[in-house]
Amino acid sequence: MSTVKVAETIKKVQVILQDKTSVRWPEQELLDWFNLAQQDIVNHRPDSKSETLLFECNEGTRQVIPAQALRLIAVQRNEDSGKQVYSVITQVEQDILDQQHEDWHNPSRSADKIQHYTYDDRLPKEFMLFPGAKAGHKIRIAISTAPVFIKIEPGKFDTDEQVIGLDDTYVNPIMDYMLYRAYSKNVDFGQGNLAMAAYQSYANALGIKAQMDRAISPQPEITSSN
Repeated sequence: MSTVKVAETIKKVQVILQDKTSVRWPEQELLDWFNLAQQDIVNHRPDSKSETLLFECNEGTRQVIPAQALRLIAVQRNEDSGKQVYSVITQVEQDILDQQHEDWHNPSRSADKIQHYTYDDRLPKEFMLFPGAKAGHKIRIAISTAPVFIKIEPGKFDTDEQVIGLDDTYVNPIMDYMLYRAYSKNVDFGQGNLAMAAYQSYANALGIKAQMDRAISPQPEITSSN
C-alpha cells in the first residue's frame, strides 16, 4: 500500500544532499529521478507493481498480455463463469510439452479448460497455453504494470498530495536511486564514490528483498503434464 507522498520523498533526499533550497538539484530534476527510480525498480522487481485481471484468450496456444502490462507474473486459473470452469492452471517447461505432445499447437486440440502454461523470460509479453484455448475463454492472470509517471507543477511541491506508485517498503530504494543520480551529477566534484555507494545500497536493498521474498513464498513443484 502506498501512503508516502512523492513530495515528502523528494524533501528527504534534499536533506541528505544538504540542498533544501534546490540550488544544485532543482525539484523538477529530483522528480525526474524519482520517476526513473520507480521504473527501474519495476524492471528489476516486476512484483513491485502487480495486479490480477480476467484475461480473454485468443484462439490457440499463443497468448499476448494486455498493452498496459510489462510482463506476465503468473497464470492462475480458469475463470469462465459461463462454463462453470474454475480449475487451477499450473506451469510446466515447454520442453516437456514438446516431448510428450509434439502437436500441442494444433488448433484442433483447443479446449474449454486449460491445464498448463509455459513462459519464456525472453518473451516477457507472451505465454503459451496447453491445451490451446478456444476464442473468448477466460482465465485469471497476474501481470506487472508500469507505475504512473508523476507530474508536479513548479511551485506546487509543498502542497502536492500524490503518493508513490509502489508499496511504501520501496521508499528507501527509491531514495537511494535518486541519490545515485544526484551524486552522479557531481562526479567532477569528487562525489563519484558517493554515487557508487548510493547505487550499491539501492542494488543491495532490491537483492535482499528478493531473497527474503523467495524464502517466504511457496514454491510448488512443477510436474510433467498428463
